[in-house]
Amino acid sequence: MTSDNKLQAVLFDMDGTLLEPDEHDHLKTFKLRWAIPEDQLVVPNLSKLPSDAYADFMTLEAGLARYGELRPHVTELLHALQARGVKTALVTNNSRVSANTVMHKFNLRFNAVLTRDDTVMKPDPAMLLQALEQLRVAPTNAVMIGDTRADSSAAIAAQVRHCYLIAEPWNVALEGQGVIRVTNFAALNSKLLERL
Repeated sequence: MTSDNKLQAVLFDMDGTLLEPDEHDHLKTFKLRWAIPEDQLVVPNLSKLPSDAYADFMTLEAGLARYGELRPHVTELLHALQARGVKTALVTNNSRVSANTVMHKFNLRFNAVLTRDDTVMKPDPAMLLQALEQLRVAPTNAVMIGDTRADSSAAIAAQVRHCYLIAEPWNVALEGQGVIRVTNFAALNSKLLERL
């Protein structure tokens, strides 16, 4: 692994980050239906619920991957980073099947892809650290792009340089040390490329 100050890798979350937020808030509806607290992740709670909750969630997740829309300027940023030799990784709490659906649909390419089928989910830092190990990049030479506290908590625990959160409307609960707010991928493009 190299460890100078140069930005060498960018790690991306998927839902709500690369993909536009779910405007109908299907996940919130799912949590209400199955009495999962709003601030908790769904997957760790599924083992406590009836088996039809799991099937319900798999259908929901597959639909969000199949019908989700890419945020504007995502492909431009990915191409710009790759053209400058910056490695990219997809680190998502989604399933491998959903990640593959999105990558295929939008022709997205990453140097590494980690999902909940591969390792422990965020906010645990394991997913980010395994991606960085695959990329052979030190955490201090990487940044995380996400939209939730799970992303920023994982980034802080993994000791990546910064975590950019793209969340509108902004929730003050997302603020914290090492967190940089961005409003769209065009602005993010400028912030990242000026560091290269």
